[in-house]
Amino acid sequence: MTAYRPAGGGGSPNYVEASPVISPDGILYFCAVDARLYAVKIGTPPAASPWPMYGHDQFHTFRAEPNGVRFTDPQFNTLKGFEAVLTGLSSVPTRVEYSTNLVHWETLSTLPTGAASVIVRDPNSGQSRMRFYRAVRE
Repeated sequence: MTAYRPAGGGGSPNYVEASPVISPDGILYFCAVDARLYAVKIGTPPAASPWPMYGHDQFHTFRAEPNGVRFTDPQFNTLKGFEAVLTGLSSVPTRVEYSTNLVHWETLSTLPTGAASVIVRDPNSGQSRMRFYRAVRE
């Protein structure tokens, strides 16, 4: 949300750029050109969807956790490469994929079923300037 009050409307020009936020109890918070924070009770909490608001959640983490699968404790070691713990696994087969451009994905490993969490390692991660990882349920 962008708000702008031009000069001549009383005082100097003001410009505020902010994202409105809906709290879990249904209150809409937003800033206005008068530099005040407003709260309006709308009575409807964020949608029950995988990405209900800007930034994914009320903390704007920009982290999607489909089906509860999540990478935790990511680390990079020049000798071992990338390493992270993948949690939230179930009896559904899951594979870990990597990409250097978020368009083309390659399989890094297929994980065993039944484990609650596993350590994922990519010893070749240093061969690319940047790598992205995702967990895909089969």
